[in-house]
Amino acid sequence: MIKCFRLSTGEDIIGKIVDGPLTDSMYIEFPVVLAMGHIPGQGLNLHMAPLVATNPEATVCINANSHLVYSYEPAPEVETKYKEITSKLILPSSGLIQG
Repeated sequence: MIKCFRLSTGEDIIGKIVDGPLTDSMYIEFPVVLAMGHIPGQGLNLHMAPLVATNPEATVCINANSHLVYSYEPAPEVETKYKEITSKLILPSSGLIQG
């Protein structure tokens, strides 16, 4: 399940929740930081960057009681973009696929 989280540090991240040994922690596979940025001529855009710069494919363990402020469902377009960058596959846009 892919979810978004607000951390106590103020960062928003998105990642895939996976099982882990500690019950008071969240295990997040391929965590990505979400940030708004301005691109000249395009206005505000959502940017994504690995939470762990030295190992973008890491699974992180975050203590849910002290570091997670809240969680929320990602917008469909954010989830699609996340899947594209973490799976290395380009997903088709919604609509009728013709052959």
